[in-house]
Amino acid sequence: MLRHTFLHIPGLGHTTEQRLWSQGIHTWEDAAGLIDGSPDDLDAVARKLQTHLPGAFRALQERNAAFFAERLARLGESWRMFGEFRDECVYVDIETTGLSSAYDEITVVGTYDGRNFRAFVKGLNLGDLAGELKKHPVVVTFNGSSFDLPFLRRRFAPLLPKAHIDLRSTTRKLGYSGGLKNIESRFGIKRPTRIASMNGYEAVVLWYRYCNGNKAALEQLLEYNEADVTNLKLIMEKCYERLAGQLAQFFAK
Repeated sequence: MLRHTFLHIPGLGHTTEQRLWSQGIHTWEDAAGLIDGSPDDLDAVARKLQTHLPGAFRALQERNAAFFAERLARLGESWRMFGEFRDECVYVDIETTGLSSAYDEITVVGTYDGRNFRAFVKGLNLGDLAGELKKHPVVVTFNGSSFDLPFLRRRFAPLLPKAHIDLRSTTRKLGYSGGLKNIESRFGIKRPTRIASMNGYEAVVLWYRYCNGNKAALEQLLEYNEADVTNLKLIMEKCYERLAGQLAQFFAK
């Protein structure tokens, strides 16, 4: 989907992009015919394409997701990066002692690279999270813009991937609302019985039980976190498939 996208080009919005698509200019490669010739012979859109598309080709070749991230995020279209970067994403979910990134602390960070789940726990190995984050150009969260990333920036800001896909806003594009478990149910995703009814408050309780010596509480907390973070991949894939399918009408010959 990213190669069909022109929204990362400054000054081009949804209306112009759809006009390009309707004219048969479906990909960056298709746009090459628009941008031959000198700048004086081109209209405003073609000049923008001529100026900025070479950088897009170069950024994709260099796996530089940050090149596309800021503008796509501003227009609510970060999901479009997923097709090109799906194998390089890291899915992240955090547990904390409360809701305030200014006063509360991270207790657990779960990461999933599409193959392996890793848990980083306060007092054990939380500092090792830095090495994991810097491996990935794109981070995927649910409501991370409001919750996870403000917490993580306090400690790991330089190492956070600059490209972010927030599944809360992505699922809203499909008409879904509510928390992560509600979204999971809309996609037919079920959790193990032991943690099916757990919520964020209970995750805090489990952390303090662990701090008071209950090791089983940490095991349950990590199981809860693992479900949170691994289910993000399933939701991301389903969202991408459905949203890309909605736009496919513009590319039909």
